Amino acid sequence: MAEAGGTALVGAMATNVWQITRSGVVGLFGRRGPAGQAVIEAQLDDHAALVSQAENADEVRQDLASTWRRNLEALLRQHPKAEDELRTLVVRVWETLPTPQQRWVQVNVGRNQRDRR
Repeated sequence: MAEAGGTALVGAMATNVWQITRSGVVGLFGRRGPAGQAVIEAQLDDHAALVSQAENADEVRQDLASTWRRNLEALLRQHPKAEDELRTLVVRVWETLPTPQQRWVQVNVGRNQRDRR
């Protein structure tokens, strides 16, 4: 679930669904308390800015996907019950992403899973 979550998250950066996605991710990480939430908010904003300013946004997204996968894996280890909320967020993001980003997420989830085997 962390793989799909991280990929969907960066797939939403610099799209019209970014604010919805950002709010959902901040809510997930809110389990770590206000200080942890502030760190995640800053990281999300920095990474979204990298994507929006990049000449090749998909290349930057690819680089960031593993970071967010690891962040989500750590969150799920600490808070296993957050998995259902993450799954719901991933579906919601997927359904509202523009078609090019949906394809990008689909391709990269599959690619990353193959690379990790």
